[in-house]
Amino acid sequence: MDRIHSNVKVLVSTGIAGVIFIYAVYSNKPLLLIAGAVFDLLPLLLNWMNWRAIVESGNRSIMVLVRLHVTLTIIAYTVGLSWIATSNRILSLVFLELWWIAVILGSITAHLGYRRLYNT
Repeated sequence: MDRIHSNVKVLVSTGIAGVIFIYAVYSNKPLLLIAGAVFDLLPLLLNWMNWRAIVESGNRSIMVLVRLHVTLTIIAYTVGLSWIATSNRILSLVFLELWWIAVILGSITAHLGYRRLYNT
C-alpha cells in the first residue's frame, strides 16, 4: 500500500512540475524553471521513487533504461540552464521536449521495474 502512495506522490509532483514548465515555456519566463525543478526533483530527494529496489534487482535491460532516463534528464536540465542564461525560445522548447521524453521513459522504466520486481 505504501508503494502505491509513493507512486501517486511521484505522479502528482511530476505533474505539478510539468504544469509549471509548460507555463514557463508558454510565457517565456525561464526563471520558473527553478520552481518546476523543485517539484520534479522532490520525489528523488524524499525517496518516493524507490529506485534502489529496481536497481538492486540486477536486470540489465532495466538498468539501461534507468541510465537513459537519468542521461536525458541531465541533458534536459542542461538545456534548461542554457535557456535561463539566454532566454532563447528555441531552447525552452527543446528543454520541454527533452524533459517530457525523460518523464515518459522514467514512467516506462518504473512500470517495467515494478512488474519484474513484484511479479505482477
